[in-house]
Amino acid sequence: MQNAGKTDLRFPKMIEYLEYKPNQSLQKYIDCYWTLETTAEDINPEYEERVIPLGFPEIIIHFGDLYTLKKNSKYYPLPRTLFTGQLTSSKSFKPLGITGILGVKFKPFGAYYFLPEPPQKYVDRSTDLRQIFEPKTINLLECGILKSKLHLEKIKLIENFLLNHFQNFSTNIQIENIVTTIVTQKGNIDIKSLSSQFNSSQSKLERNFKKIIGLTPKKFAQIIRFNEILKEYKSNKDLQSLAHKYEYYDYSHFTKEFSSFSGFSPNQFKTVEKSLTEKLTIEENADFLHVKKDK
Repeated sequence: MQNAGKTDLRFPKMIEYLEYKPNQSLQKYIDCYWTLETTAEDINPEYEERVIPLGFPEIIIHFGDLYTLKKNSKYYPLPRTLFTGQLTSSKSFKPLGITGILGVKFKPFGAYYFLPEPPQKYVDRSTDLRQIFEPKTINLLECGILKSKLHLEKIKLIENFLLNHFQNFSTNIQIENIVTTIVTQKGNIDIKSLSSQFNSSQSKLERNFKKIIGLTPKKFAQIIRFNEILKEYKSNKDLQSLAHKYEYYDYSHFTKEFSSFSGFSPNQFKTVEKSLTEKLTIEENADFLHVKKDK
C-alpha cells in the first residue's frame, strides 16, 4: 500500500475521522479507507448515529465496541465485519461503547468488482461478510485487524483482502461515465436525456446501471441531488428555495423525497441534532464522491 494521504476532520469532544488513499491499483474502484474513533468520554447510552444515503456502498469493520441497528423501535446487534450496500433511506445505529471503525468507501460502481453477487442484492442491507465471503477468511481478517495497533496495519490487511478478491471483469466505462455525469449535474438530469446522451435505450441503460451500481439511475440521481442540497444548507436554510433551485416540480414532492432520505420532514430537519455524516456534509461541505468539479 502507498503511504496514506489523510484528511482529519475534528468535531466537538474527541471524535476523530481520518481518510487514507488506497493502493494505486485500487483507486479506480475504491475512493478511500477511513477510520472513526471516539474516547470513553464520548459515550452516551442514548446517542444514536443516523446514516443517510450517500451514493456508495461500504465495508465496515468494528475494531472498537459493536453497534446496533434500529428497526421498528428495537435495536439489533450488528456483526463486527459487514458490507453495507447502497442506501435509499436513512438508518439509525447506536454504539454499545467506544467507537473504533475501519471503513472501505467504494466508488458507486466499485463494489461490483469485488462481490460474488450483484450489488443490488445488498441495497438497504448490512450483511455479515461471512455470508458473502469464505467465513474462515473473514475470521482471519477480523482477528488480524483487532490485533493490529496502527491504522496503517489494519488498512494493509483489508487492502490485501480486497486485492485477493478483485474480479477482473471488463470495465464498464459507459456506466462509470454515466455516474460522473449524474454527479456533475448534481442529480438534475432525467433518464431520457441520459439515454440519449449515451446512445442507449432507456431500458438497457437502467438494467446495466442497476446491475453495477445496485440502484436505478433515477434513484441514484435523487440521492445525489439530496446531498447537494445538504451541502448548501449551511448557507441557506430556506429549504423551499433550495427545492426550487434543484427543480423539484412542487414542494410536496420535495418534502416526500427529503423525508425518505433524511428521516425527517424539512421543518423537522431544521431542529434535530445532525448526524456525523450530515455534519460532514453541511459543516465541512464534504464531497463524499470526490468528483472533480468544473471550474
